[in-house]
Amino acid sequence: MQPRAIGELVKHLDEWLQAHRIPAIPPIHGYVTPRRLTAIANGIPERLPLQREERRGPRVGAPQAAIDGFLR
Repeated sequence: MQPRAIGELVKHLDEWLQAHRIPAIPPIHGYVTPRRLTAIANGIPERLPLQREERRGPRVGAPQAAIDGFLR
């Protein structure tokens, strides 16, 4: 059970880091004991540079469903 679990942990950690634009030096190493799973990702910076993201919302007078979807 542990080999499959550590494989999934490493895969999901790598996907999460990429989705959040956090750089890591591949590969991510996974280690397993009977009670613990551990993943080590090297090269993660202590602080990330500030990023500015601009999102345009629905137009004025848009249907309520469009506004609710944007707010989610």
